[in-house]
Amino acid sequence: EESARFYVENDVMVLHGTVVARAKPEAEADVPSKLPPIAHKREIVSFFLTKTALIAVRTCPLRAFEANEGRASADLAEVETGPDVLLALIESLVERVADFLSASAQELEDLNLRVLVSRRTIRLETILKRLGQLGAGASQSRDSLSSLSRLARFVLAHGTAWSVPKERLSLLATDVETLQRQAEALTNDLTFFL
Repeated sequence: EESARFYVENDVMVLHGTVVARAKPEAEADVPSKLPPIAHKREIVSFFLTKTALIAVRTCPLRAFEANEGRASADLAEVETGPDVLLALIESLVERVADFLSASAQELEDLNLRVLVSRRTIRLETILKRLGQLGAGASQSRDSLSSLSRLARFVLAHGTAWSVPKERLSLLATDVETLQRQAEALTNDLTFFL
């Protein structure tokens, strides 16, 4: 239930967040792109934080959970507690969305230049299709950021009993709000360009 995604029960903090996950691509895109063809879908990731452990449940591959496998994966090198792991995973999820938004904005700018500046004939069907894919990705990113924002606020309000580092979580919540504005700006730019 959307209204019961975050709660505390029997000394366990239960958090269900919407994330953008990889999906199997059905068809390759015709427009050259720095992004893969739209191959993302909304999924739910659940976290169960107890006083001694963190359990994460997911039914899809998430690059953000690939520990120490690159900049946008979870950095668990110096993590010692469940709350630290939780924050590292959430930070990684946010970083993945930030990377997607940045790449989408760059691709939109490139498409804009191709259409508005180029003197050659351009096949608009493939560009329209790609714009639709970018729009879907922006929408999924907005949903994920909204969910992660709500999750961060809930943990900020209730995380004291679990020793969640509030300063780090506060910074993360600020990052999420900034990215929400970036996602909204991307959507506006997509609409204008369309």
